[in-house]
Amino acid sequence: MFLSDTSQAGAIDRDDLMHQMTERFLELHNPALDALDRGPDGQWIAAGESAFRDAFLQRTKASLQAGVPGKVAVHAIAQAAAFSPSESRVVGSARSA
Repeated sequence: MFLSDTSQAGAIDRDDLMHQMTERFLELHNPALDALDRGPDGQWIAAGESAFRDAFLQRTKASLQAGVPGKVAVHAIAQAAAFSPSESRVVGSARSA
């Protein structure tokens, strides 16, 4: 999905990813701007800081989730080593000492 047929193997389609992330940026930053706007005089930073931090973290997560699978899909070693950090990798149960 994010691979470019015209660029080097394993490269992401930057235009497509930038378009998706620009839309996501707008979705995430509008609520942060609202929080800043609603902040009382003298407390603008306190009102908006966590909203902007959360928006940044969500955008970073979305960017990596969108871009990394395309790189993994065309890289044989990465395919073998790839795992989802959200999936459990527990094979057996822990022993009691």
